[in-house]
Amino acid sequence: MIKNFEFKWLTGKYHQKGGEGSGYHGHAGRPGSIGGSAPSSGGTTSSSGSVRSVVVSPLAVDDRQRIRKEVSSNHEDVTRNKKKLEHPEKWSEDAMKDLRQKVVVTEATNLTLRTILDIDSIKEDIVRNRKKLEQPERWSKEGLSSIESRISSLEEQLVSANRDLISSVNKAGGSNIEQTLARLLGSKHFQIES
Repeated sequence: MIKNFEFKWLTGKYHQKGGEGSGYHGHAGRPGSIGGSAPSSGGTTSSSGSVRSVVVSPLAVDDRQRIRKEVSSNHEDVTRNKKKLEHPEKWSEDAMKDLRQKVVVTEATNLTLRTILDIDSIKEDIVRNRKKLEQPERWSKEGLSSIESRISSLEEQLVSANRDLISSVNKAGGSNIEQTLARLLGSKHFQIES
């Protein structure tokens, strides 16, 4: 498992395969849920065009700062729009619908950006702990075991965070996230696959 995981981790590429209602290894799965393996036909994208993979290069300090600033600004927008929604008498039905949609997309965008920061932090923590394993003479047997357990736990967190990332990108809309990431990071630092 670690060899396969290391390849995926080193390339920074994680996939969520299968389409709506797909299960593991091509069986039926839960209707209306996305996840599991690709259907037995071997395809990796569904006809709905939802995002299947998000790849983000390691973040530089200024990238992290730009993302945190964007999250803060988005949070202020959501708060402002939620306050507007508290007074439906001031808005037309279409305006209310647009405001609700904007809140949903902005919250999903923020979740995506926070998840990208989390993934970057988890990757850094994995690298730090792997470097500790390069000098086993410095650690007791219990210490080495603890480091290995920590790495395993971090790898599980990373897989889970990547699932969350794909889910939030799909909720916010792949093109919205693509535009936001292009503005914050530049298009060379990420890739979104449908």
